[in-house]
Amino acid sequence: MHWLDNLRVRAKLLTCFAVVLVLTATLGGFAVWQVSHVNARTAEVADKWLPSVQYASEMWASASQMRSAQYRHITSITEQGKADADQKISTQLARVEQAHDAYEALALTAAERTRVQRFDGQWKHYVEHWKTVRELSRAGQTDAAIAAIKGESYRRYEDASATLVAMVKHSTEMSDAARRDAAATSARARTWICLLYTSDAADDLLC
Repeated sequence: MHWLDNLRVRAKLLTCFAVVLVLTATLGGFAVWQVSHVNARTAEVADKWLPSVQYASEMWASASQMRSAQYRHITSITEQGKADADQKISTQLARVEQAHDAYEALALTAAERTRVQRFDGQWKHYVEHWKTVRELSRAGQTDAAIAAIKGESYRRYEDASATLVAMVKHSTEMSDAARRDAAATSARARTWICLLYTSDAADDLLC
């Protein structure tokens, strides 16, 4: 810093002030940028990935309960038992559709839309096949209905269920990645802010 010795006092003060101002502005701008990034990633987790996990999980849970109700329909020996099972099936089907619409309303990536479309086709085939199984159940053909629900119906259900599990897994992984990125950004910001603050303090001492 020998060059400072050759400057007049006023020039020294102006130079130190300018250096402190630049460092302070840099520190402030960097902090704002890093905080904005952390906020964006946090909002992404809260507004996109956690809801997508929730809705996909709700679809899977409702589909599972719907299948259980279908078994109860087949095994019920009374009209009231079958009617109760029909009501349960309708309720869970509506819940699947409600969660599906909520999931689809999120800002989906191309890969996510592909999974949704795959599920739509699989679920449509599963629901359509239930109509055939239900007719057998209503006709009292229990053995045939059980064979059907354990055969083609089971394969279609497993396909749809596997897609839902993949949707949940993807959203969970993306949520974890966003949280890790936000944490890493916060750590980097603290490190750089400390370094800039130390540099600012050192410059004050030299001035």
